[in-house]
Amino acid sequence: MLHDDGRLSALHVMPLALPGTPAGGAQRLESRALCALFLSDCRAPSGAAAVAASAFGLTAAEMQVFSHIASGMTVSAAAEAIGIRPSTVRTHLLRLFNKTGTHRQVDLALLADRLGGPLRE
Repeated sequence: MLHDDGRLSALHVMPLALPGTPAGGAQRLESRALCALFLSDCRAPSGAAAVAASAFGLTAAEMQVFSHIASGMTVSAAAEAIGIRPSTVRTHLLRLFNKTGTHRQVDLALLADRLGGPLRE
């Protein structure tokens, strides 16, 4: 979206439940809404990452783990890439699962894909 003043923004549309997902599935949002809309500044760093952090209240450390796990890394590989212990990555994963309403690493990857963009730039 191009604003009158020349700013460029991206509109992210995230479904709140996938077809065939049981009630309370991927998201823990209590509403009858079908999707969530997020408008972000395209020039802001980490556009999709900022959307995820804002939407789910993620800390910087949780966002780092989220981006590595969502890109397909194992817990051990993510820990090595970030420079932390695998047990710390698992702790962050538990918090991510709680905040995003997911239960598995693959669910985090699917959520990242639904956000509509790369988590790391």
